[in-house]
Amino acid sequence: MGTLYVIERNTNWSVNMASNPEKDEAAARFAEAKGDIDERKLEVQVAQLQEDLRGIADTLKHLTGERVSGAQRSASAEFRNFQRRATNSINDTIEDIEDQASELELELKDRIREKPFASVFAALGIGYLLALISRH
Repeated sequence: MGTLYVIERNTNWSVNMASNPEKDEAAARFAEAKGDIDERKLEVQVAQLQEDLRGIADTLKHLTGERVSGAQRSASAEFRNFQRRATNSINDTIEDIEDQASELELELKDRIREKPFASVFAALGIGYLLALISRH
């Protein structure tokens, strides 16, 4: 059956659609089915968005992990570099002190050879003073 349109004339022109129960039921089922389809589409889209968000989170986690690893490698390399420089500096200082001690030793030996009696009396005097200090 076709749709029957009734045109009424009041103050305004209006078109009323005569209702058909079978068509009304079919239209309701169509609207319900369309709603179900739209709801399913939304569910699929939400699931896709959730999957995309998980992917983004994994990517961010991976990138953050790479940056942390890079920072750890950089800090480790910097620490090794600092340690090497500090070791070299300490070794240089120790060598300088050893050289100065060797020079002092040579100077002392030369003075003892030049003035043996004065050196012996100086050593006795220093020993006597140390003995006095240690008694008190």
